[in-house]
Amino acid sequence: MSLMGGRSSVFADKTRNWGPSYSPTPFYATFTYVYQVPGLSDKLHFKPLGYVTDNWEISGVTQLRSNIRTSYPTFTFTGTNTTNNVSPNITGTSGEGYRVNVVGDINLPSDQVSFKGGPTNVNIGVNGTPGNAILNNAAISIPLPCSLTPQSNPRLGIGQDLSCFGNAGIGQLVTLPGTRVNDWDMTFRKRFPFSEGKRFFEFRAEMYNIFNHTQFLSANTNQNVGQYTSQTYDWASYRNTGTLVPTNGNTGRYTQTVNPRLMSFALRLQF
Repeated sequence: MSLMGGRSSVFADKTRNWGPSYSPTPFYATFTYVYQVPGLSDKLHFKPLGYVTDNWEISGVTQLRSNIRTSYPTFTFTGTNTTNNVSPNITGTSGEGYRVNVVGDINLPSDQVSFKGGPTNVNIGVNGTPGNAILNNAAISIPLPCSLTPQSNPRLGIGQDLSCFGNAGIGQLVTLPGTRVNDWDMTFRKRFPFSEGKRFFEFRAEMYNIFNHTQFLSANTNQNVGQYTSQTYDWASYRNTGTLVPTNGNTGRYTQTVNPRLMSFALRLQF
């Protein structure tokens, strides 16, 4: 656990800014190994067999990592900036920023997680395009702002209490399903001795991600291309009617994978 931000000027309790800071995974393990295959030609008393079975060495590195953890999404509105001055002052103070309100469990049950792809410009919803469901974004909501000035459009609840600050915890609290890694990098080496064992040919094969698993390293948890923790909504719709209209359909898409299987082969003469 670590302090993820400075002391709040609004909330005296500093625990609001304490949370887990491991990044990106809370659990991982790495194993290295070397194994020399026993010679079968001597045990079976059949020397020609040794050209196939003897002098093999297998080594490797295996990495096991749990699902990636990330923070709760934040949000922004499109079409707003400091120049046109129409963005709502969410908290009304520079000492404490806003957070989303958590109203349920953002982590979907494993049998509800899906990634089927699809176009990103139609049927955009809170969870992105149909078939893409990594997180339960219905479990978070945007707090009513403390201020909507200038161009104010007051609605019930605005400015009445501290709910505009949101209640989301800080730190890496959200699990991204499907980002568990099980990666095997292995090397196979065999020697072919000759000249009474003083010289030998060596065959070497190096293979990375030998089982060629498709393994994801990150995902888009928002509607904003290139940003991993901010959801974007149409400002005009929210200002006029209070309706949240997502502006991008990339939510729920995996964005990075482990490298596919890579192989390298070499043959050398040592004398």
